[in-house]
Amino acid sequence: MVVTGAKSEDDSKLASRKYARIIQKLGFNAKFTDFKIQNIVGSCDVRFPIRLEGLAYSHGTFSSYEPELFPGLIYRMVKPKIVLLIFVSGKIVLTGAKVREEIYQAFEVCVCAPAQLTPGNLPRPQRVPQELLMYIATGVPS
Repeated sequence: MVVTGAKSEDDSKLASRKYARIIQKLGFNAKFTDFKIQNIVGSCDVRFPIRLEGLAYSHGTFSSYEPELFPGLIYRMVKPKIVLLIFVSGKIVLTGAKVREEIYQAFEVCVCAPAQLTPGNLPRPQRVPQELLMYIATGVPS
């Protein structure tokens, strides 16, 4: 069984238990065993526009941006292994996490993105050394 739409890990487990109980009441031999979270999705809004072309150019190894096919940039992090859908509006969808902490780690990298991604007239996020960003993205120290 796959449960989608739950707002937390506990809600997902509760929904699974309730569904198994419904199946049991219908006369089937259903058991609630081996509960496992396969994918956690998060979303955020950084509240400033993001230059997707600049991000695609500077992080081409990890990103795919084809605006004719999809309006967002697809960014594949290596560590944590998360896929981000980044939109020019500043909205970001983070997916692929196995635990909540991976979403938080990926978000920290997003809000500390290199300064060339933000327009010059907006406040820039705190700068993070490029070596650290590359380590987080690749898992390999430079």
